[in-house]
Amino acid sequence: MSHRTVLVVVSFGSHALLELNLAATAAATDATVVVVDNFSDERERSAIRILAAEHGWQLVEAPNDGFGAGVNAGARQGIAMGCDVVVVLNPDLEVTGSTVDALAAQVRSAPRTAVSPVIVRPDGRAWFTGGTLDLRSGRTRAHGGQEDVAWLSGACFAISTGLWTDSGGFDEDFFLYWEDVDLSWRLRALGAHLVVRADLRAVHVVGGTQRTTDPRAKSSLYYRFNCRGRLLFAAKRLDPGSRRHWAATSPGFARDVVLRGGRRQLLRGPGPLVAATRGTMEGLSELVARSRSRRRPLAADRRLLVVAHPSPDLYGSDRQLMETTGAALSSGWEVEVVVPLDGPLVALLRAQGATVHVRTFPVLRKALLHPRRLLGFAAASVASVVSLRSWLRARRPDAVYVNTVTIPVWLVAARLARVRSLCHIHEAEEGHHRVVAAGLAAPLLLADTVLANSEAACRAIASALPSVGRRVVVVHNGVPGPTEQPEARERADDEPWELVVVGRLSPRKGIDVALDAVALLAAAGIDAHLSVCGTVFPGYEWYEDQLRERAARQDLDGRITLRGYVHPTWPVLAAADVVLVPSRVEPFGNTAVEGLLARRPVVASGVQGLAEVIVPGETGLLVPPDDAAALATAITSLVADGALRARLAENGRADALTRFTTARYGAAVLHELDLLTGDAQR
Repeated sequence: MSHRTVLVVVSFGSHALLELNLAATAAATDATVVVVDNFSDERERSAIRILAAEHGWQLVEAPNDGFGAGVNAGARQGIAMGCDVVVVLNPDLEVTGSTVDALAAQVRSAPRTAVSPVIVRPDGRAWFTGGTLDLRSGRTRAHGGQEDVAWLSGACFAISTGLWTDSGGFDEDFFLYWEDVDLSWRLRALGAHLVVRADLRAVHVVGGTQRTTDPRAKSSLYYRFNCRGRLLFAAKRLDPGSRRHWAATSPGFARDVVLRGGRRQLLRGPGPLVAATRGTMEGLSELVARSRSRRRPLAADRRLLVVAHPSPDLYGSDRQLMETTGAALSSGWEVEVVVPLDGPLVALLRAQGATVHVRTFPVLRKALLHPRRLLGFAAASVASVVSLRSWLRARRPDAVYVNTVTIPVWLVAARLARVRSLCHIHEAEEGHHRVVAAGLAAPLLLADTVLANSEAACRAIASALPSVGRRVVVVHNGVPGPTEQPEARERADDEPWELVVVGRLSPRKGIDVALDAVALLAAAGIDAHLSVCGTVFPGYEWYEDQLRERAARQDLDGRITLRGYVHPTWPVLAAADVVLVPSRVEPFGNTAVEGLLARRPVVASGVQGLAEVIVPGETGLLVPPDDAAALATAITSLVADGALRARLAENGRADALTRFTTARYGAAVLHELDLLTGDAQR
């Protein structure tokens, strides 16, 4: 797939500005242009339609749910068209095509980076050089440093579609203003870097989209939603103390916002003061409502489940968590999920109906398995346990669901708070020294119930702590399938064989093995192309660099596409002839099940949970891990035998629909929760 940039511009009564600015930009770049018309009136919409048709722009006609909603709609359109970079522009922005291309190129070279040019006024004075945010006062400035800034202006920035999807895009609750600060906050929580390019310029005709006759005065929307957005940001992202302080200082902030439009405007009427007051009251209402929701009492017939989860991302274990919370919510549980960082998972959980708290707590990562780092982890854990115990005693949940063994502080805190706990294991760590393995598993002694997502995970625990292993309950993951019946893959004789890998870019996932296998296929005269869908954990950027370097070598030139994060994955699976899961370690393997549900033949490593998902020779093929030659041989057998491909695809889908349904998974988890709280008998 060739690189494609989508230029997203949201218009509200701005067709004249689009003709003046966007037409010149679009003519000087190969980017796809998507214009989102937030409805203002029929005359304006007709003008936008004519303009889009004349220039060949994609047009999205929206009802006007706000700037963020408009950008989200444009980005969705671009992603559906296969674009890999989103560049957002204001209609009143003059920017050259070369600047757009330079922004997109930087994002492609560093996909976990969002980048903006320096933005200046028509007279050359700086308008934006990098945003700063004072968390105490709740005030922002648009003139800061240019490396790893606090926020990027929504007037002009570039971002990879993978990072955009990870973040969830703009929060549409903001409607207008502060949505860029909020998005930047969430991007930084995901480990992304925000950069302003000092060598690139864009010219912003400030207020060009605002309908005022005074060049200094602002629109009533500016006053209202700037005041509202500040308090909404506090309600969503800040701790209680900061929220109270921002609320107390909101009258002063509203005054300063109004004065940005000059004192003279106040002689013409109280409109700016009314708008600012209205926005402030709306923001304060959001603060009060969200604070109350955090401490609302439970009804007598409701049960509270607190779920602790180590990640706000959207990979296999994160999406499996949503199956757990969805099942609990549907059966009448009140569910509160606690994560250590904000991220895209948070919005999805809230949409389900769960309450989500962002609280800092230590997560045991592989990088911490070093004596000095473990001491630091232990010290942080002690302080965290004290805090979490107090929090749990205040919440009084019926049960605590700890969704991985990597956050043992929750099991300790639950025991000290005298709350029954369930730990769901998604790991199958092997190869550690016996003492280390026992130490890592020791917190499970405090759990009242232990679930594992595979027999492999159960065996790993049993080998470290036999007493725990004997009471582990295995519940295979439930994986939702595509919304439509998948069709058999049809391909022309001259097409390359399409292969796909979906998963984190990590050595554990064996992506490098898949690349080497494609090189072996090419050497054998088989024309194959591999799409790799996934991103790295922060700190593993070196692995992605290695993959890109390997993909650029002559024997793989043009045969590998690193697509970043992709969701939903069904379109890329439908476009594949074979799904690969070349993991070196895999406790379960949701991506293998997704391949089966997509009605595609699957070739996987015969390790751990994958050996439980795939019935070799019946529902897929298993090969030794870390063996590119064996992987290439298995793919070759599928290329040569259409009947084998069809049989594995049909059998695999039928088996997955029997063994790995979300209904079966939800029922099993709910049964264990009922046993835990005394509402069922084993």
